[in-house]
Amino acid sequence: MSKIFFSKRIAEPAKMSREEECAFNAFMKKNYKRNFTIAVDDILKKTKIQSSTIVDFGCGAGFFLHAIGDRRRQAHLIGIDQSASMLRDARLFLQTFQHVRLIRRDVTDTSLPSAFADLVVSKDSFHEFEKPIDTLREMFRIVKPGGWIFIQDLRRDMPMRLIRMSLLRQTPFQKIQYASAQASYTCDEMVQYVRRAGARHFKIRIQKLTKEISTAHPELDPVQVRNGFQARWTIWIQK
Repeated sequence: MSKIFFSKRIAEPAKMSREEECAFNAFMKKNYKRNFTIAVDDILKKTKIQSSTIVDFGCGAGFFLHAIGDRRRQAHLIGIDQSASMLRDARLFLQTFQHVRLIRRDVTDTSLPSAFADLVVSKDSFHEFEKPIDTLREMFRIVKPGGWIFIQDLRRDMPMRLIRMSLLRQTPFQKIQYASAQASYTCDEMVQYVRRAGARHFKIRIQKLTKEISTAHPELDPVQVRNGFQARWTIWIQK
C-alpha cells in the first residue's frame, strides 16, 4: 500500500471566506459539465428517479441540484447548507426551478421528516462535515425504504501526482484544494463510518473512465475527467 501524503486528517476552517466561496463557485461554474453531469448520468441510470424528492447535503451554491433538476424538471429539490451567502447564491442559480426549498441547518439535524426523500446526495462536501457518522445517520433517517444515498468527495489517499497539483497554494482556489485534500476521508475511513452509521447495503468505488462515458461526453478532456475520478471516492447506499 502506498504511503498517504496527508497521513493525518486536518479539518478545514469552520467557514470559507467570501473570497474563497466566490473562487470555488467560479471554478465549479466553469467546469460544470465535468464536475456534475457525469455524476448525474450515473444517478439517473441507477435510481430511475423521475418526479422525486431529492435532498442535497452541503448544497453550496446549488450546482449539483441544478444539474439533477435540469434533467428531472418535476423533481422536488431541497438543499441544506450552513452558509447564508452560499444559499443566497443557490437561490439565484436555482430560480428557474419550480420546486426548490433551501434550508440553513446543520447536516446532522435537518428538521426533515423520516422516510421523506427518494434520493439523498452530497457532492464534494462530505469532508466539511464535523460529525460524519451522525451525518450519515441523518441521511439514512430521511431517505425512504428502498431509496438511495449518493455521496462523492475527495479522498485523502488520492495519488500523489494529484496532490502535487494543489501544493503551490498560490491562488484562492489552490488554497481551497489543498485544505480540502487534507480534510478529506480515505476510502477505508468511509467504509468504517458507513458501517458504524448502520448501513448494510452499500458500495464504495473509484470511478473509471469508460468508453461509454467518453462517447457520451466527447467535449470533455479525458485526462481531466480521469484525474477527477481518481481524486474521489463514490459511495452508494440503499436503504
